[in-house]
Amino acid sequence: MSGAGGGGHPADLGLAALSAGPGGASPVVTGLSVDEAILLGDMILFMRAAPAGARAEIIPVELARARRAATLHRQVGYAALRHRLLDILLE
Repeated sequence: MSGAGGGGHPADLGLAALSAGPGGASPVVTGLSVDEAILLGDMILFMRAAPAGARAEIIPVELARARRAATLHRQVGYAALRHRLLDILLE
């Protein structure tokens, strides 16, 4: 993991999904589960709680778009991405 601050408890991390919008705008959705972040985001940003407050890591979501919750788990690359995100949360 890159960034300042070392490990931490999952409660000390924030999870946000960023999605490329029209004109390059990036809506940010926070407080998601790992699965919701994968479903909604083009990138997932882990943020540390204060006082560290530093960006922990940005993970690109390179799964095919038009994702559906009911079939997300079948997409190639989903399991590896989910495991990577959980590793970051639990380290």
